[in-house]
Amino acid sequence: MTKPKPKEKDQPDASSSQEAKILWALDGLIDAEGPVMITSWVIIAEYIDPDGETQLSPICSDMPQWRMTGMVDAAREMLNEDYLFVSNWDEDDE
Repeated sequence: MTKPKPKEKDQPDASSSQEAKILWALDGLIDAEGPVMITSWVIIAEYIDPDGETQLSPICSDMPQWRMTGMVDAAREMLNEDYLFVSNWDEDDE
């Protein structure tokens, strides 16, 4: 498990771009050997609108819509594979 990124001098300030803030937040979260370069990213943010309704919104780096959709679909498949074992865990108890 990775440790949260400590407050550092390179943290973007409030006037920095949205992308600079997101890339700073993602730095160190990817569990890989050696340095990692993030080439594109997609975030699905859940928020509550002024009417109190829960909404989802995709935020992504500059890319075509079809690429963002493909990354979201690939993430869904990865999550399904990761949780397949967990969902089958209780079947042995029946």
